[in-house]
Amino acid sequence: MRRILAVVTLLVLVTPILGQDCFEFADYLPVVFEDESYDCDPVTVDLVDGILYLDCVFDGLSLWDFSDPSAPSPLGTWGGIDYTDAAAVVGTHCFIAGREDGLLVVDCSDPAAPFTVAQVSTLFPFHHLEIQGDLAYVTSRDYGLFIYDISEPRDPVGMGAYPYLYADQCCVDGQFVYVTGYDDVRIFDVSDPGAPVLASTIVPLENNHFVLADDGLLFVGGSVGLGGVGAGRLSVLDVSDPAVPVELAVIDMPDAVTALARTGDLVLAATNETGLMVVDVADADHPRLVGQRRDISWTDDILITDDLAITAQFWDGWTVVDISQPLGPSPVGSAALAGRATGLHVTGDRTYVAGWEGGLSVVDTADPTAPQLLGAAATPGLAGHVAVQGDHAFVADHHAGLTVVDVSQPASPQVVGGLDTSGEAVHVTLSGALAYVCDGIGGVQVVDISMPTAPALVGNLDTPYLAKGTALQGSRLFVADGYGGLIMADATNPTAPVALTALDLEVNCLGVEVRNDAVLVLTSEGVAVVKRTEDDQLLVDEFITVDTPVRSFRLTEEHLYLGLTDGDILVYRYQVPDPLVQIGVIPARDGANDLATDGELLYVADREAGLTILPRQCRDITGVAPETPAPPVGVTITALAPNPFNPRTTCRFSLDRRQQVSVAVFDLRGRRVRELVRGVRAAGDHSVDWDGRDAAGRGVPSGVYLLQVRGDNGRDGRRISLIK
Repeated sequence: MRRILAVVTLLVLVTPILGQDCFEFADYLPVVFEDESYDCDPVTVDLVDGILYLDCVFDGLSLWDFSDPSAPSPLGTWGGIDYTDAAAVVGTHCFIAGREDGLLVVDCSDPAAPFTVAQVSTLFPFHHLEIQGDLAYVTSRDYGLFIYDISEPRDPVGMGAYPYLYADQCCVDGQFVYVTGYDDVRIFDVSDPGAPVLASTIVPLENNHFVLADDGLLFVGGSVGLGGVGAGRLSVLDVSDPAVPVELAVIDMPDAVTALARTGDLVLAATNETGLMVVDVADADHPRLVGQRRDISWTDDILITDDLAITAQFWDGWTVVDISQPLGPSPVGSAALAGRATGLHVTGDRTYVAGWEGGLSVVDTADPTAPQLLGAAATPGLAGHVAVQGDHAFVADHHAGLTVVDVSQPASPQVVGGLDTSGEAVHVTLSGALAYVCDGIGGVQVVDISMPTAPALVGNLDTPYLAKGTALQGSRLFVADGYGGLIMADATNPTAPVALTALDLEVNCLGVEVRNDAVLVLTSEGVAVVKRTEDDQLLVDEFITVDTPVRSFRLTEEHLYLGLTDGDILVYRYQVPDPLVQIGVIPARDGANDLATDGELLYVADREAGLTILPRQCRDITGVAPETPAPPVGVTITALAPNPFNPRTTCRFSLDRRQQVSVAVFDLRGRRVRELVRGVRAAGDHSVDWDGRDAAGRGVPSGVYLLQVRGDNGRDGRRISLIK
């Protein structure tokens, strides 16, 4: 194999779009339908004449009516064998590669009642098959490549074979079949199906998992780690002459590539744990990553139809994704900085980045497409968070306490003062001449900063656990206190703040922001929306949980950005009193340790990647005439009665379309008491009863609870009282 090779590392989105200051994340690779019923562990997917066929590895076939991609409906199933590895459909017949049952043919002319019409038994397992015309190409890891004539589906006839060890996934393009092996890809000339000939053997990757041949190009996905679970690779080869393949590029991917599909100049590459990647191959010598949907993982097969991609996810069911807008948000700009970016503050044309062991960096972001480091100051501790007021930056400097840096000369910032607090300073909030420093076990330290060169401790609020974040609203001080929950204190007298009430959320509370009477608490598992009553009580109104640990958040006028430890940033629409609604995902680079916005762009403290500047979510369109009716709500609770109740109440709700639904009861601390419904429900009216018991069947105490109905395109919740 000749090599004309370009190695491309694709760990971030590239090619900044100048002037792109906002992005509509709701249009970017949105999920149209998601089946998480776990009734099927699909490994391949096919679509013929509006019917979707899923090969469920342990359960045979599952057939769905796909006439409405947003609401597919089940038609029928076929089973009877223990292990299927692949399936392909021609007309009304489905051909199945069985691990223990050879090649099977299933008649699906009546989708509600498929039945077996033929079986080619073998003494060895089949692992994959592809069909082109009247021929089926079937592979066996133990015995090689086999070709069958299927022109008469009820009587498949063996044509030819090429025996060898470890023939795995295959694809067909014209007269050539491409077959992955453990450490190679073999190209067979099958112009004579009765006598396939090995045209060439290539070794593109250490572990080759998937091949896709199309229009003279061959894409090979795999990995480089032991056992095929390490870092991923995508190899691009010119196979216009299959006897002499030419490797054009090898693309580094963050995870093993497990499935591929192509539409035009784009290739969708599935990875184990880092989701669905979109690669632009218009220039095959220089492919580039242009999009990513991280939450679609463990995909074994991808089928593209029109503007939709259907993914078969072995562990997670199957998903339909709209790929009409496959190009993701490109970073506006970035700057590599010393240390690990953990906190930031944006003011005017300056961005101040706390870099942990790297101290404080001052970055000129007047041109956000080309941020420039102006200067840096080493701090005596570990710079974890920063707030700026006037010519001074106040750094939460971990074991060194509060460090003050004079930034009046951005090219040469200087440490001019500091206060060694009793704990480990992790966050700082400024209010006039005072700084409220979250000091871990030291609680909240109140510091007089009227003389920045000599900050002085003037007060303290002891907290039960570890103070990690604060927010001020008038005289009220809100503290995220780790597992100590949310604390509200009266700071009218800052020299002696007084704790008024605490809310135990039973999760690790990391940060807090306040808007009107709503308090948003960042937790390790998501966000709690807490309402503050007129008598200063705190009640959980909503609790959003996510699968990946959370690291940071930022609330704007209309949106909430939630930074995850894996680098993704979730985007939510938040307009009081409406509930939070996720509208998109921003794939970041390293890890969103902190987020900030200047109203136009989103700034990310991106750990080792430094400062990353991203487009924000576009603002909602305003100015609609008052008489214009609101769009219909996808999920609506129509009745909840009796309320108060004892011992049973009924929730009635309506859905605007068929969708996945969860109905659950939470207590006012945000803990789930019981899930009443989980599964796909048709459009229309539904009802469910709650008997006042938890998931273990125990009666719950009298009190106020939150019943929430959550669907694919909305949610609704009501408070309900149990009186005994």
